[in-house]
Amino acid sequence: MHIPLAALVLAASALSPAGVLAQAQPQPVKLDPTAYRHDRGLMLRLDLGVGYLNASLDTSPTLTVKGAGPELGVLVGGPVSENFILGGHLWVVGSISPTIQQGSVEVGTNDDTSSTLVGIGLNLTYYLMPANVYLSATPSLTRLGLTWNGVSGSSEAGFGMHLALGKEWWVSEAWGLGLAGQFMFSSNDDRNGGPHISSLAGALALSATFN
Repeated sequence: MHIPLAALVLAASALSPAGVLAQAQPQPVKLDPTAYRHDRGLMLRLDLGVGYLNASLDTSPTLTVKGAGPELGVLVGGPVSENFILGGHLWVVGSISPTIQQGSVEVGTNDDTSSTLVGIGLNLTYYLMPANVYLSATPSLTRLGLTWNGVSGSSEAGFGMHLALGKEWWVSEAWGLGLAGQFMFSSNDDRNGGPHISSLAGALALSATFN
């Protein structure tokens, strides 16, 4: 006696046609409801880029230290509501081998000279979703430093601000990589009654954010 091959296979495996059809149905994929959103407990953003720092000392004529150098920042915080982040922010922008200018006289420096503006403060970040574009502001306690030939000096602590506009692209459910334009300014007094110092800086940075 000959019977259909399919019936023989089903009989041998003790499966019913209904069972095979049930197993063949695609199972729904359950997505993480917090994926691709900014509403989790921890946020970490790291950024690294290239900046330009201009520090002007209130002398007569004005003494200016200016040049390009690295920029870096670390932000650790968390959401207070969806897309609105509060956190602590440490940022640094500097110049390597800056140019020093007083009046019309301008001189270059060698690679053992650098200036650095450091700030730390409370960051406020808001994400515009679903574009994943963010606006960021950090009112900061700042200090300006200068190193020349192994000797370092620094200003008094002052007030500054770090502002950023960035765009990130999701590379996983929790990580985004992006690009940001940054603007920083600071107001500091020199030590021992020295001149007032006004600093302006800008940077273009790559960012990596976990949230």
